[in-house]
Amino acid sequence: MPFELEKIDADVLNKKRTIADPEMDQLLGALIAREGGKVIGRLFKSMEKGVDFEQAMEGVGGSEQLLECYWSRKTHFPAWLDIERMKNGQKFFEKHLVLILVVLQYKSLPLCYSCRNGAKILYMTGKMSGGDGSAKLYNRLNNTARMVVDTMSPGAFISNENTVSTLFKVRLIHALVRASVKNERYNPKGWDVEELGEPINQEDLAGTLLAFGPSIISGLEKLGVKMSQKDRDDYVHCWKMAGYLLGIDEDLLTDSFDDGWRLALKILSHQVAPSAEGEELTKTCIEIPKKVTAGIAFKEMPEYLIRLLLSDESIALGVDIGAVIGAKKVETDYKKVIGTVSKIGSLRLLNYVLLTSYRLFNQAVAQVATIR
Repeated sequence: MPFELEKIDADVLNKKRTIADPEMDQLLGALIAREGGKVIGRLFKSMEKGVDFEQAMEGVGGSEQLLECYWSRKTHFPAWLDIERMKNGQKFFEKHLVLILVVLQYKSLPLCYSCRNGAKILYMTGKMSGGDGSAKLYNRLNNTARMVVDTMSPGAFISNENTVSTLFKVRLIHALVRASVKNERYNPKGWDVEELGEPINQEDLAGTLLAFGPSIISGLEKLGVKMSQKDRDDYVHCWKMAGYLLGIDEDLLTDSFDDGWRLALKILSHQVAPSAEGEELTKTCIEIPKKVTAGIAFKEMPEYLIRLLLSDESIALGVDIGAVIGAKKVETDYKKVIGTVSKIGSLRLLNYVLLTSYRLFNQAVAQVATIR
């Protein structure tokens, strides 16, 4: 069923919370039935390796059906995919990589934390607070950044096979998380489906996808980036393809910035609410850069950026999202600093070097993982 914004209301979104990823959950359920519950742990370890999906499946008995599903998605793209639009969206990403990563950390992730029910599953599975929280957050941010880079780099979906592999691994990890939180062995407290919906359900998946698509565009504009309507729409088109590979229902996949923005507001209006988990996730995210600078430089910059970048959504909803996630108001004016950062972050050479370095790093990681 194609996307129709006017048909999406609270009742539809409530129904979407009862649906996860039937295809992947069924495949994983059949594998667990054949191999036993311990296969969940083996699959998690396989997914953590810096190798492609096929290599990750080596040594995992009974994974043939998962591989067939992967090959099908890898070789059969939907008819609506527009290669030229995708190339333009990827060029835009390459040009603004540095600032996109800034918006990712200080807007996209906080938006996800502002959704009470979704924050609970993020908190449970990420374990980003307490103890070794910093290292775990770095790992979470790196994994998220890798997904974004693999999805949006020039050649993604067309000549870069890492893209489908990365997204399919994310999709399987989502299914593993659902199986884990419903498994007494891994989560003795259980999961309240009636109150929270299915873990990582269709509404949560769509909301996260929109946080990486139109919400990034809105954040870049807050940082002073100029762009055309075509740039906006083509960037969202790339994420529509990512959503297809992640198993998101087609009636939740938007193909323009305007539709994506309006759907994001509908989901936020339905889900934004304070939670201890959301505040803790946000707190950890804020503390990381402060630790890096030992609290000397721009110690209130993270809170300032979060509130600045979330201001469009806050105004549109009439809700102070910064307050919802516990990001305090900042009296210091960092406008000049933000302006300087935006100018530096828009340097083409800097973005090119960063993207090239990131690719080379991940190639090296993959080679080491293959040797092991």
